[in-house]
Amino acid sequence: MRLTIPKKMVGYLWRIFLIIATVLVLALSFLAVTSPLPNTKVVIAVPKQIRFAGSIPAMPWPETGEAAVSVPGIGFTEQSPIQTPVPIASVTKMMTAYIILKDHPLTPGATGPELRMTQQDAYRFGTDTSFDESSVFVAPGELLSEYQLLEALLVPSANNIAWTLARWDSGSVARFVVKMNAWARELGMNSTHYAGPSGFNPASVSTPADQLKLAAVVMANPVFRSIVNMQSVNLPIAGVVSNYNPLLGIDGIVGVKSGFTPQANGCLVAAADTSVGGVQETAMAAAFGQPGWLPLRTAANADQALIDKLKASLETVHVIGKGAVVARMLVPWKSTPVLLHAGKEVSLVALPGMSVELSKSALLTHEGLTHEGVTHRKLEDIPTLHVGLGEQEYSLSLYDNHPLTAPSFLWRLNRFW
Repeated sequence: MRLTIPKKMVGYLWRIFLIIATVLVLALSFLAVTSPLPNTKVVIAVPKQIRFAGSIPAMPWPETGEAAVSVPGIGFTEQSPIQTPVPIASVTKMMTAYIILKDHPLTPGATGPELRMTQQDAYRFGTDTSFDESSVFVAPGELLSEYQLLEALLVPSANNIAWTLARWDSGSVARFVVKMNAWARELGMNSTHYAGPSGFNPASVSTPADQLKLAAVVMANPVFRSIVNMQSVNLPIAGVVSNYNPLLGIDGIVGVKSGFTPQANGCLVAAADTSVGGVQETAMAAAFGQPGWLPLRTAANADQALIDKLKASLETVHVIGKGAVVARMLVPWKSTPVLLHAGKEVSLVALPGMSVELSKSALLTHEGLTHEGVTHRKLEDIPTLHVGLGEQEYSLSLYDNHPLTAPSFLWRLNRFW
């Protein structure tokens, strides 16, 4: 027996099928139009690490003692084969000044609070003088501003002023020394230990590489930088006192701190400004444990040779040309990648043999692209390429030569099948 469906029923079923099919098509069309577009992937088309031609220049390390060099602006530091913590004498006062300016900031031109010298301060001057320590005369009742005290600390390297500043800042020298060592750890000076604020105690030890970390930080402070660049200062009672840095003012030398004791021999941290292709950089050198009849002169000669080598080796390196293809954008609805170009040229100051890292921004999103047609990407949606070397940081906007077209309706629909 054959089952026969009435014609009326067949027509009714076809209508139901067409309704369901129409609803499905409409639903899929709605999803195709309203669902977020997938992210594209940006792939760097140049090496992620670019190494510059040549090799790191060999440094003229001193025959005795130890040394290190740095150019903070390009992230370069190198040290001599021997790096053993040794007494650093008055180089210690860089940390003393760093803490004072950290706890009691001064802006250029400001003098800060005034301190009245006490009988204890005057007694300290007499004690230092009897032990042949560097010091400046102070009288009970004398008023000296914070700025004047920093001048006395850093220019004639007054040990007695180091003690005065330590007591003023922390209430006692012992508490100040705890703070000195805490900041040394914070700055990554892992081979450094401070035993006092002046450096006369030979238990204050460090390495040239450690002290260059500190020098980079303090030389970024305009007040500190201006003081250590002074040939002399005039104090109210002590009068004119001179800087012990034998290199100051020679070939761009702008600081930073000298030191000498019989245990430490000659110690000198020096910094010189130099221009490389119109870009200002600071080359630094530190030499410790330098011997001779004039140990500070020996240290100065070592620093001068190292800084001269650095300055002669610095160069401008072309990294990326304007308009160069630096990345490819893989778009799910396009068969070929979209080529992304550099929006500007990137050149860096570097030494031969150094390398630079490149990294891209997060994945590009396509909010704002609709089925209605071609839409330009918003500025914040444009991918960027990050180029960094030391303090040189570039965020390089990328672009393509044609606006990105939205995917077709058929492509949108097909992704659901």
